Amino acid sequence: MNRANCGRFRSAPEGSVCGRSRHVLQYDRRVHLRMPSIDQGVQSFAWAAVFFLILWLGMLAVGVSGGTALILSLVAAGAIFLFVRLNGEDRPSPRV
Repeated sequence: MNRANCGRFRSAPEGSVCGRSRHVLQYDRRVHLRMPSIDQGVQSFAWAAVFFLILWLGMLAVGVSGGTALILSLVAAGAIFLFVRLNGEDRPSPRV
């Protein structure tokens, strides 16, 4: 297996055309795909935005005035953003 492509694809010959061999890329099923890495700032912004909408719509639903609901939701979203940004990252455990 070719190390240059990290084992994700392998080249398989499929006959020849005009003296040249054609290669077809095939996916190597042994490779385990992972979720992409998302920056902690992006994750914290997403959490803050979701909770802002939930809080804002919830306050409007129970009868809080629009301006008050907006200000309180923005303050809470800012606090949620900071909390997730500072404390939400997984810290690897120490190796034994």
